[in-house]
Amino acid sequence: AILLSRCGVPVINSRIVGGTAATEGAWPWQVSLRWMGSHICGGSVIQNEWVVTAAHCFKRWVSPLSAEDINGINPINVTRHLKSIFIHPDYINFDQGNDIALLQLDAPVNYTELILPVCLPTQNSTFSAQDNCWVTGWGNIREGVLLPSPGILQQVKVPIVSNADCNVMYQGETFSFDYLRGLCPLSLFLSLQGDSGGPLVCQSSTNGSWILAGIVSFSDGCAKAGKPTVYARASSFTVWIQKMTNVTTILEYQTSGVSRLEETLPLSALLILSILSL
Repeated sequence: AILLSRCGVPVINSRIVGGTAATEGAWPWQVSLRWMGSHICGGSVIQNEWVVTAAHCFKRWVSPLSAEDINGINPINVTRHLKSIFIHPDYINFDQGNDIALLQLDAPVNYTELILPVCLPTQNSTFSAQDNCWVTGWGNIREGVLLPSPGILQQVKVPIVSNADCNVMYQGETFSFDYLRGLCPLSLFLSLQGDSGGPLVCQSSTNGSWILAGIVSFSDGCAKAGKPTVYARASSFTVWIQKMTNVTTILEYQTSGVSRLEETLPLSALLILSILSL
């Protein structure tokens, strides 16, 4: 029987070190958000009728769930239209933080081995470079170079960079308090155009559940050395998400490393999402 009582626990648990195609169902919360039939951004299922992503991507949308192959007709895909879009009330522009949105689906999805929710972090959850963290998405493989057909979901393991170190790497650019930063992998497309809004997840060493640490935001070019990708810090928005959705899939995450992100320099919060529309 499929275990559907816990968040962040894929039934299919295949991982490959480095950047490569993901096994179907390995990241069952991943959503492809589309506009005019084309993949624009990623998102994450947090409840059977709710998706979390970024605020600055949309107009009219439809969201295919569990769409590992985004270039063809896939009989396992589940498509939902949006009933409501809730943009964070303090959002102005992505570089000013709060670039997060909640998408309410027009009908709940049934959980299967291919569609399951990711866990949300508590406000005091902490992450470090020693943690087992992964980013997934369908973005460009290099700047200006699309992911080639068949467009299979890509995955890469990434270390977390402290706010203090990231601030040095971005040399004087200012960000508000909630940014979580991850390293942009050098030979991967991840965190380029098309990956915005997608999940950065870290695996709990306590029970093995995957917890949403961040949402892909932006980078100064994916393959530029010394320029980590910037992520929205999911824990900064847990209270707002819970208030809006009544979601109960919230777990505390304590880093397996010694550095705690909240002890480093402050940054800002962001989320990018896009959903495709008919």
